[in-house]
Amino acid sequence: MNVTVVACAIILIASTVAGLKLQLTNNMRRIYTDSGTGAKLDLAVFEPNLPQDYYLVGHFAQRNHDLEPNGFIVIVKPETQNEISLPTDYQQTWNDKGTGGIQDVSFWRPICKPGYVSLGDVINIGYGKPFQLRYACILNRSVTNGQVGPLIWNDQGSGGKLDGSVYAIVSGGGQV
Repeated sequence: MNVTVVACAIILIASTVAGLKLQLTNNMRRIYTDSGTGAKLDLAVFEPNLPQDYYLVGHFAQRNHDLEPNGFIVIVKPETQNEISLPTDYQQTWNDKGTGGIQDVSFWRPICKPGYVSLGDVINIGYGKPFQLRYACILNRSVTNGQVGPLIWNDQGSGGKLDGSVYAIVSGGGQV
C-alpha cells in the first residue's frame, strides 16, 4: 500500500526555533474533498492563507467534508535565507484516477536539496506537478523526528488505481 502523509495535525511548538518563526494558523481555505470517490472515510484538505514572507510546510487534512478546518497548521517565516529552501522537484505519491471523484487530485512529496527536509506532502488539484512557490523545505538542524499518528483517511472503497492513506504527524520533542 502506498502511504501518503499530508497533515501536520498534532504539533506542540515554540514561537521561534533555530532561525524560523513558527505560527499556528487555522486561517485556511478548503481546496479538496473526496466527494464522489466512494471511499469509506471522508476527506477534506485545507491550505493556509499565507501572510507575507511566510511559507507552507504541508496541507491540513481532516476526516469530513466540512468547509472549515477543525485544527491548526504550522506556517514558517525564515529569519535568515538559508533556514528554508524551495523544493527542487516533486514526486507523485497518489492520485484519484479511477475513483470517480468530483475533483481530480494528486498527492506529491516535495524533493528537497541536500541538508533540507520536507515536513508534509502537497495536494494538487489535477494530475500535474504542483507549482508552489511558497512551499518550504526546512534545514535539517531545525527539525526533530516526528511519529506517524492517527489515520485520518484512506481510499478504501474508492475503486482507485492506487492505494493511499493520510496520517497525522505527531511532533517529536517540541520542534517543527
